[in-house]
Amino acid sequence: MPSILPPAERRSVILVMAYAALSLLLLVVGERIPTAGLRAVGALVFEPFDRITLAGDRALLAWRENEELHRRLTLLELQNRQLRGEQYENQRLRTQLGLPDSDLGNVERRRQAGGERWGRGHDERWPDRPRQ
Repeated sequence: MPSILPPAERRSVILVMAYAALSLLLLVVGERIPTAGLRAVGALVFEPFDRITLAGDRALLAWRENEELHRRLTLLELQNRQLRGEQYENQRLRTQLGLPDSDLGNVERRRQAGGERWGRGHDERWPDRPRQ
């Protein structure tokens, strides 16, 4: 059964010639084409793609920020567990050595009030005393 279309080699030559003719036509007539209208049509056509791209970008940024926040939360939870374990160990050692209980109320008040951190302008051994 004979084919309606010419062989692939002749089709590609015809297609390249059509592209060349169209580009020459646009080159000659290009200065007379109203660019404002073309820009408006281009903006109208590509606006959905821009919105999809921006939404995808925002979603990817939110995903990365969420991963970073989860990582930081995990680190804080581990530090909190470690500090609680050290607090219990401190109490256990104080009772074994017969030392009086430490006054952690000041530290707790400072933590709850969001006071300045230890070691910044204060002696690390005595957080309530200024550095000398």
